[in-house]
Amino acid sequence: MNNHMGSKVTRDSSLMKLIAEELKDRDLIFVDSQTAPRSRGYKAMMDKGVPAIKRDVFLDYTPDSSKVRIQYDELIRIARRRGWAIGIGHARRQTLEILKELLPVSIDEGIEFISAGKLVEKINAKQKRKIIDQLIAGDQ
Repeated sequence: MNNHMGSKVTRDSSLMKLIAEELKDRDLIFVDSQTAPRSRGYKAMMDKGVPAIKRDVFLDYTPDSSKVRIQYDELIRIARRRGWAIGIGHARRQTLEILKELLPVSIDEGIEFISAGKLVEKINAKQKRKIIDQLIAGDQ
């Protein structure tokens, strides 16, 4: 689940906790687009044990092509530094045209594009490995 548009709901901790409980019951993940100031979505999910991620870059908060390219470059920079990044955007013709141009170049440079669900799986697996490694190191 994802909140693409900012809303009063994502700023309301009580409502987000109710949504988190429902998502947990359904074994779903949450992507906090952070389009609402003071979003409580990500924290509510973490508090309830719902796998969640939040966006790093909003590609086309403005439809200006040069700004979309700048945002895309920022997304790739974050991904290279941290190992992953979340970008969101609109299904605008202009954004799609820019992505059609830039994605193949990034893929050729070794950037992998995956779904939010797959990313959550990879992050969770990495965190579990880290905990196991710490436990093993502590036993020695």
